[in-house]
Amino acid sequence: MAHLAEIYAPFLGLAIALTALTSLACRRGHEYLVRSLWALGTILWLALSWTLHSGDSIRHALAGTPFTEFAPLLFDLFLPLACVALGAACSPARQRVARSLRSFFLISLALSACLAAIPNLAALDVADLRLSAIVWWLLVAAASIFALRRQALRAGGAKLVEITTGSLKARWSAIAAKAGHPGTKLHLATSEKPLPANAFAIPGHGVVMTVSLLSSFPRRELDAILAHEISHFHRLPHSPWMVLVVAAVGTHTVLADLLGSMVSPLVILFGLPLAFLLALFDTRRREFAADAGSAKLLGDGSPDGRAMMTALARLSHLHRRQPQCDLWVELLSTHPSTERRIRKLAAASRVAPAEVDALLAAPVTQLDPSQCYEAPAAVHSTAIFTPAWQHANAMRYGWIIMLAVPLAAIAASLLTEQLAALGSARFFLGILFGCVLAKLLVVAASAYNYRKLSRRLSVKLGATGFLTGLAPGDSPRIFGGHRYYDAGLARFESGRFSYLSERTHIQLNPLDVVEIRLVHAAPAAWISRQPMLRFRDPQTGQIRAFILHPLSGIAGDRLHRELEQWRAGGESALPSSIPGFDAAAGETYQPVSFGPTLRGFQTSGTLTLLGAMVTGWPLREEALPPFYALTVAFAGYAMLMFPVVFFRPGSVPSPRTET
Repeated sequence: MAHLAEIYAPFLGLAIALTALTSLACRRGHEYLVRSLWALGTILWLALSWTLHSGDSIRHALAGTPFTEFAPLLFDLFLPLACVALGAACSPARQRVARSLRSFFLISLALSACLAAIPNLAALDVADLRLSAIVWWLLVAAASIFALRRQALRAGGAKLVEITTGSLKARWSAIAAKAGHPGTKLHLATSEKPLPANAFAIPGHGVVMTVSLLSSFPRRELDAILAHEISHFHRLPHSPWMVLVVAAVGTHTVLADLLGSMVSPLVILFGLPLAFLLALFDTRRREFAADAGSAKLLGDGSPDGRAMMTALARLSHLHRRQPQCDLWVELLSTHPSTERRIRKLAAASRVAPAEVDALLAAPVTQLDPSQCYEAPAAVHSTAIFTPAWQHANAMRYGWIIMLAVPLAAIAASLLTEQLAALGSARFFLGILFGCVLAKLLVVAASAYNYRKLSRRLSVKLGATGFLTGLAPGDSPRIFGGHRYYDAGLARFESGRFSYLSERTHIQLNPLDVVEIRLVHAAPAAWISRQPMLRFRDPQTGQIRAFILHPLSGIAGDRLHRELEQWRAGGESALPSSIPGFDAAAGETYQPVSFGPTLRGFQTSGTLTLLGAMVTGWPLREEALPPFYALTVAFAGYAMLMFPVVFFRPGSVPSPRTET
């Protein structure tokens, strides 16, 4: 009993400190620190648990039950969260942080379930493989992630609208070009529920700002904020929250034993929390650098930080935060205090200290709406298929590949270990299996996204059909970075081919069709081709064309055969009509080079190595070297991505003369 008291007494002290600090932060109006306090408290708890081996007694008490691995995780991941929740509940800010706490709970549950499945994967002797436990915990993780996503949607999930016209677009283009990132997209986040004034950068993709930011800041200050965000592109972020994941993986997998034989417990106990604090310090340094970048972009030969200074003061007022903060608050923050940022900008821009003091002390004046940029009309649009949807879908597709490739590689490596009787042939079979599995995972995930889009369009349009992308023109082109310009529901009805979307309704009589042929128009496909259809405009008699990109599972070859059969079926009694058809010019396809494509493998390769470690390498003697898993991962990645590199759109012959 005394031994248990010695082990768990430090946790009691940590719990009291974490609860008190959270309550103090919330009472002083620093509820935004809850995320940092939860992460740091959990990291400290994990490090202390690993140092004191507190999970051993829990595993011993629950030996032989499905909760042998989950119970220590429950102790290490959920008790710190309970302390943070208790501290927040003892403050007036409990309602404001409730949604964040629910998110932390679901994240902890998903992480715990994944880690509980790892020991079952590591014991990969077929006799010891507890498949039911693996499936159970992975299902719990999937359900937690789904619930987290549903919570985000219920909170008024934002819809992104790309800024493509107007004075804001012109000014943004000038800022982006001066920053060395021409063509960077600017998006406006809209929601059914009001979003706080905010903006953030997605390096390599664009900048997102909320509607309230657009309507709350004069043009010059908004320019400064956008210049600040695009300045983040010069330094990739190092997420402090990844330290939490590393701490959980390092203390609750086979890596724990490896760490125990390599480093002192003090290194883990103090090193993990210090790594988190250093990551927070790096994020604050990035904010200072972005502020300096904003002043440089808005200055004419010399830094001009005045607009950013007033924008920071206004933002602090809107968020009801004091410009100054205590040292411990700033140590736990991702952003420096407003006062420090303003004074640093003032020093670089040679603004007098008296002027800075006046800015910090003066109340923020109300704005005349004429001082702000106008919101684009698309903000009030209810369109489902938009450039923002295409951008989000492309992002999802990229993440699907990054995650599917390592998952398939680890599964193939584990399977190859069990096929030792096949000799060297098992390595080739493992690579083949990994490639096929990666492709199936990507196809399944993409099909899920397209099914959701199809259902939403079907409900809105009141029609049925198979989801199809439409690209105007008779040759493959790119429309805002995507291979099709529009998406709608296609079907054959009353002898006509019908394509119905939110912007157009094409109904073609077979007699107006000039030519149907297959063309290579999908850069991500090795051999797949899409049907191209030329037709006479029923109004002008001109020859027009479009390419169809089937998105609902039907292959391009099959759709081509159905179109040919429909055309051969004869004339329809109804005439052709193409209201809303827009012959968008698009852009010439630019081949993708090997360099960026290969760099994209970095994330998948890193995840593959981590997966190889948590499933037993290098502790299991029978485990294959991680280089084999990397080989499988690269083969799967190459199969998915290299078609884009080798794709070259061919020329399409002119239509045959028909009488």
